[in-house]
Amino acid sequence: MQAENNQVAVIQNSIEVLKTGPEILQASQIKKDKAIQVGTNILTAIQQEGMNPELDERCMNYLTNVSTATKTMKENRAAVTQIMDQLKKMYTEVENELDPKKAGTIPSQIQSHRNTYAQQVAAEKERKRREAEQKAAKDKEAIELRAECEKRLFNKYNDYLRERKIMLQTAFNNITLASIEEVSTTLMGYNPALKIEALSNFNLGLYAAHHTADDIKAFTEEIIKLKHAEYANNYVAELSLYRDELIDLLPSKKSELEENKRLADEKKILEEKAKQDAEAKKRLEENEAKQKKMDEEKKQREAENQKKIDTQAAESKATEETKIDVKKQGDATMVMFEKEVSTAELENGPEARQGFEITVLHPVGFTEIFAMWFEKEGKNLPIDKIGNTKLDQMKAWAEKHAQKVGTKIESKFIKYEESFKAVNRKAK
Repeated sequence: MQAENNQVAVIQNSIEVLKTGPEILQASQIKKDKAIQVGTNILTAIQQEGMNPELDERCMNYLTNVSTATKTMKENRAAVTQIMDQLKKMYTEVENELDPKKAGTIPSQIQSHRNTYAQQVAAEKERKRREAEQKAAKDKEAIELRAECEKRLFNKYNDYLRERKIMLQTAFNNITLASIEEVSTTLMGYNPALKIEALSNFNLGLYAAHHTADDIKAFTEEIIKLKHAEYANNYVAELSLYRDELIDLLPSKKSELEENKRLADEKKILEEKAKQDAEAKKRLEENEAKQKKMDEEKKQREAENQKKIDTQAAESKATEETKIDVKKQGDATMVMFEKEVSTAELENGPEARQGFEITVLHPVGFTEIFAMWFEKEGKNLPIDKIGNTKLDQMKAWAEKHAQKVGTKIESKFIKYEESFKAVNRKAK
């Protein structure tokens, strides 16, 4: 308070001194005008006559007098300008105590706390954003893995079912008259069942970036448990239906076998007779043609059965994969929605301007800053502007350039650090 009273007293005492200011200024202006006029006359003489000893002496005397006049003008106004400088200093000292850019002031300390808090909030936001992205990536991968696991599991099961149908078909195709009763009994007593161990033994060959082998094993076992009942029911239904179709074909199969045996027996007899009997030879050729036709029909029938099995397997695969893909897309959309919701919750905190601060670790770093500044900015400036640009100004330019353009100086002599400045706005 005492210092403030002294400053007020200084201002009051300065009033008398300042009253002399207009008179001193007017006197200086008169001297200046006279000096300009004399100098103009000398320049005119030089232009008309050129330099000579007499004019050179006039110039020397003029410049000496100008120097003396200037010194006198400065001495005369010194009291006034010193008072003005002192007054300005008193005002700026008061203002500086409220300047947030001046180190140590109360506003500067408060701004520093806000900046630190803004940096902490930004770091927390970044941490949560990375966590949200990592979680979303892992959740998305889990969905894709689950879908791929379901596809591969179904395809393995579908192939397994197809193989069982082919085994039944092959056993049916290989029936003989000697084995037909036994095969018929086996077919009629066949009750298909799919044990969960059959699914667990499938090698699905899954791998992932964000999940361990134990993770993959865990949800593979989970999917197998979930799908076993569905596949088991399908397995029983498909093979039971196919078994019944084959059982229905047993009478015609037996007739075909009996006809084949009759033709074979008759062939032997006719082959013997054909050696002496032309009619028997003709009959033999007819039987051979009939047998050939029956063999071709059998081959075609078996091929059609095989094609039917393959078509059913392919249709089942396409239907199941489409169903899995639709579910995967829906789950992936939900994961991205949850990520957006989680990152939207990070918007609280002070409004802050983010930038970079450069620390020069070695004098060489300044040469690198200059090189970048000159290449991007300085070479387009006038010579005097380049000369007046300080190294600290170039460093400030490099900091802004890194923020705006994203280009940094790659050097072991320079370190970039993120900076945050909390923005102060009037509350609406």
